[in-house]
Amino acid sequence: MGKGPQAQEMPPTSTRPRRGPGYLLIFILLVAFALRMLFFMAMVGHPDRFFQEDSNAYHRLAVNLVRFHRFGFFDEAGAWIPHVDRTPPYPAFLAAVYIVFGPLPAVAMIVQSLISTLTIALAYRLGRLWGSPYTGAVVAIFVSIETGSVLYANQVMTETLFNVVFLGGIVIYSEMIWQRRWQYGFLSGAMLGLATLIRPILSYFGPLAGLLSLLSYRGGRRQRWRAACSVVLAFFMAITPWMIRNYAVAGQARLSTVQPATLLFYNVRQLRALQQGISIEEARTQLQEEVQRETSDSVRQDEAALMAYYQQKALYEMRTHWSDYALVHLKGSLVFFFIPTAGTVARALGWVRTGTGLLSNLMTRGLLDTWQSFHDFRRQLSKVGYGDWLFFGAVGYELVYLFLLNVMAVWGSIRCLRARRWYVLLLAVAIIGYFALVIGPLSYDARYRIPAIPFLALLAAVAFPGLSRTPNE
Repeated sequence: MGKGPQAQEMPPTSTRPRRGPGYLLIFILLVAFALRMLFFMAMVGHPDRFFQEDSNAYHRLAVNLVRFHRFGFFDEAGAWIPHVDRTPPYPAFLAAVYIVFGPLPAVAMIVQSLISTLTIALAYRLGRLWGSPYTGAVVAIFVSIETGSVLYANQVMTETLFNVVFLGGIVIYSEMIWQRRWQYGFLSGAMLGLATLIRPILSYFGPLAGLLSLLSYRGGRRQRWRAACSVVLAFFMAITPWMIRNYAVAGQARLSTVQPATLLFYNVRQLRALQQGISIEEARTQLQEEVQRETSDSVRQDEAALMAYYQQKALYEMRTHWSDYALVHLKGSLVFFFIPTAGTVARALGWVRTGTGLLSNLMTRGLLDTWQSFHDFRRQLSKVGYGDWLFFGAVGYELVYLFLLNVMAVWGSIRCLRARRWYVLLLAVAIIGYFALVIGPLSYDARYRIPAIPFLALLAAVAFPGLSRTPNE
């Protein structure tokens, strides 16, 4: 695979002023934090706008952690129920803020904005390690102005905390490659494991991280295996205790028992909608009615049994209609790169009260249904008055941003191939591909793309001639 990182000991000394990138990074960070605070100021007068569908659960878990020092809820009869649907790091983060400032989600959003700004600094470091200080600056700029990152810094959701921990783990991995310190693999794997506890979507990433280490680490065979094993071992050591806890309280050795429900009510929902030409909400209602008919009261009251049923039903449908499901999954993986967050932005800023329905209809129904959804949504915007031009301006900005980012990432990939920069290409494509493939039918929600943005930006930065030149080119 070429000479690899061992031939790129350090980015070359540039004739440009050395302090330039440092001052530029400070400016980028200040602008990025200001953007996040602008969103905060637009939402703080309406605290409900910090919340999405899953947010209330995170908030309640955090409050219970502060008050009762336990992870769970009280049921209607007052009995304590340990919670297994969600993982603990994000509620623990909220609880830490609540201990100091009280149960004020708005304060947590300010802290999240600071964390989101730290993510941009890590993105800069990623670009600098795999290119030059100016590569890092380009990556940081792309990440700082990405709409999803700005928005979710002000949502009681896991995205911001997940992104900083995941990117931190990849930066440490990159340091391991560059510095030939396989011991860094333990810290990288632990960070990636912690990120998995924040969002279980990373559950399958441990083996991939080990494979990347085995292929990329510079050194002999023994050193390569040490690097790979240290990453994988630390990854599983980080997530195993929580799986043991869930087995003890729910009889399921999973990070989260919500995963089978996600397969049925999201993945299979998309499949049904495509097959029958119905909306995803109609498909969801259909599946819920089937669950009611096919399960007894005892099964519905036993969470372990219910989740086993969900998984069995979902896998059966996906196997039975594998060709249709493959199409749904592929469609989602492609949409992943271009889906805008504008609908979520519009709800968060009060331009509309419900989602647009455009993207879900476009993925599962015909153009006429999508056009009708657009008109229904357009009437809702008109009631706001100024919402029309704000919404379509936001959509236009994001579509231009995504078009430029993706086109430049493709060109950067071609430049990597021509220059035989296999290792940066391997890292970026593996991570981007992981998120695109794992998300699949869920990609209509653009928040799932946010962790891949720094790596698309890394490839895009390579498209700038002269910014990322390294000694082996």
